[in-house]
Amino acid sequence: MAYAKLPDNCVQYDIYPLDKKGVVKKSFEESRAKLEDFCEQVYAHVAPHLVDFIWQAEPFRLAPFRKPFAHVGGRTIFGDSIEDEWFIVWLLVELSKSFENAAIAIYDNDGQFLLIEAAEHLPEWLGPENAANRVWMHRGQIHIIPEVLKGQPSHNARNGDEDEEEVSVEDALAWLAKDPSMTVASKNIQQAIRQRISGYPKKIAELKQVSHCCVPAAVAVLAKSRPSLLSAAVQAFYLRDPIDLKACKAMKHFPPETRVLSDITTSKLQYAQLVQQKYYPDKRTGWDLPSSDDPSYKALDLGVKIACGFEILCAYGERVKDAMAVLSYEDLEEDKGWKAFWTSVEKSPFMQNVKPASEQYILKQNKAKDFFIESRRINEVFIPRERYGAIILKMLKSTDVDSNVLKKRSHALPPADDDSWMNIDSDKLDSLLEERSGSKRFHNGNGDASSVPFDPSTITESIRKFMETVSGFDGAEFPDEKDDGMDMGKMDQTISKILELNISDDEDNNGRVSSAMTDYSDEEYSQYELSKGTKNLKQYFAQMDRELSKTAVGQSFVTTNGNGTSHTNGKTKKKQVQNGGKKAAPKAPIDSDDDEEYRPVDVNVTLLKNILESCSSEKGMPGPASNMLKRMGVNLPADNDKDSDDD
Repeated sequence: MAYAKLPDNCVQYDIYPLDKKGVVKKSFEESRAKLEDFCEQVYAHVAPHLVDFIWQAEPFRLAPFRKPFAHVGGRTIFGDSIEDEWFIVWLLVELSKSFENAAIAIYDNDGQFLLIEAAEHLPEWLGPENAANRVWMHRGQIHIIPEVLKGQPSHNARNGDEDEEEVSVEDALAWLAKDPSMTVASKNIQQAIRQRISGYPKKIAELKQVSHCCVPAAVAVLAKSRPSLLSAAVQAFYLRDPIDLKACKAMKHFPPETRVLSDITTSKLQYAQLVQQKYYPDKRTGWDLPSSDDPSYKALDLGVKIACGFEILCAYGERVKDAMAVLSYEDLEEDKGWKAFWTSVEKSPFMQNVKPASEQYILKQNKAKDFFIESRRINEVFIPRERYGAIILKMLKSTDVDSNVLKKRSHALPPADDDSWMNIDSDKLDSLLEERSGSKRFHNGNGDASSVPFDPSTITESIRKFMETVSGFDGAEFPDEKDDGMDMGKMDQTISKILELNISDDEDNNGRVSSAMTDYSDEEYSQYELSKGTKNLKQYFAQMDRELSKTAVGQSFVTTNGNGTSHTNGKTKKKQVQNGGKKAAPKAPIDSDDDEEYRPVDVNVTLLKNILESCSSEKGMPGPASNMLKRMGVNLPADNDKDSDDD
């Protein structure tokens, strides 16, 4: 499976050209020029969105691939930012609308994550074991390759492959080319995916965070001219180790003496990673921080963390022997791909109302150059940190940094963005979860969706029904799951026979049954043994309860007088849960003078007491008791922290 070969937090996407028969089968050498041209077309089509997005680790990038057929594809490590992955999904959906003769697949190290998003709406036959190569984007819609029909063997089966569940890429593309209407996913699946990516492209701006940071002048310049360096620096600081911190004790490339106040734009995730990290710089470097209640603390704290990230990258960059091999902006001057890419960006809203040769124009052009270079480094031999470090060292030698100009600009900075979004109370969290997963309503025993009011008897009744339900090999089956059609009566009889505990009084020491039993027919014998065994089994349990009643375990149970009252720990209270009209278990023979003090265990009340105590101990958090009850359609009221005996 290709999923296992992907690194953690990595997404892969493949774009295949289609013709009327399916995948275009041409040699890689024949197709390479067209595929490279197609890459440039794709970049040009989505260029404004690619340039303006802040990538956590790696950007969206494409290149020609040889296997399994000549096509275009790419990989992106998205790190901790799941939004990077879903932004790529949105990009690919948009591309599938514009390039109608293309079929697009996407998956990550978890597999077909689009199916995970739409898990509640999937057909029963579709699961992780047979989902490979079944999910595609085509003409703006999600397509799922159906089960192989009888009489239509798959490509794997034709070639003698025993694993017929896994569809080949060739078969999948043949389905899409033959009749796309047969493979279109259901409306619910389409809606689940659309809802997840519905915020784009406006969401690109919402994911940004502008903050004021006190950073060395060189950092302020580098962060604006090569935004990818800022993302790399944040990652370097966030994932630092003791060896990395050795570089932060010297700060030879970014001393604090040149600090200026600058506006730094990161993603909200990167901002949170910096703010939440506790870091105390070495005082010998001159990076002194005021107390946390000082107005300048946040800017200084963010600044030292970003500067340390750049310093760590420089330490890695010093290991690169041939720094000139790293692409720079000057290398793009004669690049045809860059010229086509920049032409598309210039015509987009990204450059609207921006005067040529202005400062803003240069900054945005640098953004575009930065992305274009990053998207070209698929087969690069450098370790990412070494590469970024080499770029920084190279730019420090060629970049003119004027601290005085930067200090003047610090007096006219745009306002910093509010970061109150980092503080979430319980109500806000609930609303976010409801928005994310939708308003869920639990199902009662009849399968009707409803908001079930709390009634103590529903707990014991639901558990009784659950215990009487036969589970399949996939695990326990809850009331809201589909019935498997099994005859419960026959199954009960079968289990009773298997678990028969009756030992006949006429059985001899060798385990042989008395010959008198042979007078019964097979049916009469079975009914007799079942009836007698059930009666004796109840007597065994009643005797066991009687013997346990004087122990610590027995005293923890709620008992009953038989007059409608229950006892627990010396207290008496009215029974809240009836026995459902069932007869009490037969009494065991009296063999003790203390039998008058014995009170039978009230199973229903004991069960209710234990369940409620378990739910109360969860303090409103998810736990085994509350999760089980919710699956059964029972909604518990809020815990008022009262003693369970007084409820």
